[in-house]
Amino acid sequence: VGQAERVQELAERNHANGVLLSRRRREVNWALRQLGRSEEYSAYDAKGQSHILHTRRPLAVA
Repeated sequence: VGQAERVQELAERNHANGVLLSRRRREVNWALRQLGRSEEYSAYDAKGQSHILHTRRPLAVA
């Protein structure tokens, strides 16, 4: 197997791994939201810069 084929194979594996990690991240974030443990959303400031805001809520309020 030539070097070009090996690089192509590694690129495909890297892409597949990125897709899997993204899916897992969405699943974990969804589960945390369902538990009320975290809430993430993006916000943009006046300069158009993106920031992630984190808000935490208690699981139960007595």
